[in-house]
Amino acid sequence: MAIQKKKHPKFLRPNYGRSSRSRIGLAWRAPRGIDNKKRRKVEYMGASPSIGHRNAKKVRGKRKDDGLRERLVHNVNEAEAVLKEKDAAKLYFVKIAGGVGKKKREAVRSKCASVGVKVSN
Repeated sequence: MAIQKKKHPKFLRPNYGRSSRSRIGLAWRAPRGIDNKKRRKVEYMGASPSIGHRNAKKVRGKRKDDGLRERLVHNVNEAEAVLKEKDAAKLYFVKIAGGVGKKKREAVRSKCASVGVKVSN
């Protein structure tokens, strides 16, 4: 059940790629200068993020490939809370937090496997 999300252009910072020695990074920052052409929405400067690029509510926050929502889990108790929800295997996939150790990680994996919920990492 692949989810169809809207495509949007890359939102590049003003003057990104102007020179090879440029210090301007890829991460979006809102233009604030009074003469900034990107802020004034001049067409040749490229697209800026706006409400029109937002996805529909029913697909927001879901993965494209299987349509599941991500739930971050730190321990077995949090995993059990996700698993208790109705149709958990059809709605969610579990992502184990980065700071969780090997022992707890295995416990969470086995708990999720018993119910049939996917674990991403």
